[in-house]
This record gives sequence, structure tokens and C-alpha cells, in this order.
Amino acid sequence: MHKPLLVTDFLDRARNHYADEEAVVATTGERYSYAELGDRADRFSAALQARGVEKGDRVAVLDPNTHFHLEAAYGSMQIGAVHTPLNYRLTPSDFEYILEDAGVKAVFADYEYAEKIEAIRDDVSTELFVTNDPDAVDGEWTTSNRGSTTTAPSTARRWPKTRSSPSTTPRGRRATRRA
Repeated sequence: MHKPLLVTDFLDRARNHYADEEAVVATTGERYSYAELGDRADRFSAALQARGVEKGDRVAVLDPNTHFHLEAAYGSMQIGAVHTPLNYRLTPSDFEYILEDAGVKAVFADYEYAEKIEAIRDDVSTELFVTNDPDAVDGEWTTSNRGSTTTAPSTARRWPKTRSSPSTTPRGRRATRRA
């Protein structure tokens, strides 16, 4: 049986098997379970679709390593859009080149970096500009309407379940790559 291996399968599997387990800690200290992370990614997907983003469209993400980036990445990939990460250390002219060269339809930018995109907004053909805090940025930016799903910070740290070590693999077994 051939089943394609998709990036979104990782989150789907985690939602099914570890829904209540801690998935990510936000920069604010908020903690999200796999079920909550999945729900936030679903809302991001729905917001993109409601604004015309379809399978094959490119969605650029300008955000440091935060939960917003995870939500945007999974949210865009769930609908078949191409996740296009942007390095927040680049200059506006670099972003202009990347957005045009990649044919980006939508940009999600953290409010702290939105000014770099705003500087080149009129020079690119990108149609949709999304941020996590539209009130904190200049220009016309929309929000994904993800809402805020918060959970109380846990006092107990959850450690990952242990897995068997590679040494328990039977000798002589040949490792193969998935076709």
C-alpha cells in the first residue's frame, strides 16, 4: 500500500494520539496542547481560505521561531498552499525580491517585523497581508481571527515518552527508505 507522507500528518497524528499533551510554549509563556495547536492551525487555514488562498498558492511567513510560525506553517500546508518562510534578518529589498520571485499570494508577518513588509507593499503583487496584531502595525493588515486559546501554565513538566534505542533493532535487519 502506498500512502504519501505529508508534513501535516505529524500534527494530525499528534492530535489523535496526544491531544492533551503539551505541544508548544508561546513566547508569552502560554502553553498549547496538540489539540489547541491544531485548532489554531485550522482557524488560520479557514481564514486563508476565506480570503481566497487556494492549493498551490504561496504563503510567506515572516516570524521568528514562535508558535505563530508553527500555526501559519501548518495552517497554510493543510490547505495545500506552499509554506514560504522568510528570514526576519533580511532587508525590505530582499523581501521584495523573494515575494515577487516566489509569486507569494499572502504574507503573514509578526507585528514586530511587519514594517519591513509595509515598506515594499506597493512594489509587490502580493494580495493579502496578515499579522498577529493589526492594531500594532501601520497600513492595512488583517488578522487571521485565530482568537486566543489559553491554558494555565503547567507546574509539572511533561517529558516525552521513552522510545527504544537503535541498539534494540534486530541485527541483520536492513534499513530501507520509504519509496
